[in-house]
Amino acid sequence: MEKIKNILLKSCLSLFLFLFICTLPRCTKDDSLKERELNLKEKELNIREKELAKKENATNKVETDNKSSKEENQNKRKLQYLFSSNGGLVGYFNDGTVVGCPRCDLIRENVKGLYNKKSNGTFAINNDGTLNVKGTGTIDPKSEAGWVMINYKWLVDLE
Repeated sequence: MEKIKNILLKSCLSLFLFLFICTLPRCTKDDSLKERELNLKEKELNIREKELAKKENATNKVETDNKSSKEENQNKRKLQYLFSSNGGLVGYFNDGTVVGCPRCDLIRENVKGLYNKKSNGTFAINNDGTLNVKGTGTIDPKSEAGWVMINYKWLVDLE
């Protein structure tokens, strides 16, 4: 984009230099020839400006699309299960991902921070309500201590 702006600037400078030189008394070119050249330069500048505008619009659209798709993914992703212990927090999201936060205390900021962390694994919910965590085994949130959210229901109040 910077390169295109430099080209446009050079073109404008060339046009003004051309106009200045042609207005000098020693210029021998015919007025109609000068006018044609000016018209061609003007058309060339208009074409370059349109190309630049198209490129800027395309770039802005791609950036907007990337931002909106990232926001949509974060809005769709919801915390379904949350485990807390002295070792930190483990969040189980509705998209089947597991995210850990070692040494994180159970506070609202740390829970929100789980949404931005990279997934550590995946899980699936069995018919009996247990969680089948890939590579770890089966976990029963209802029979184990430390669960602060089970199936979207908070069991504790965060400060």
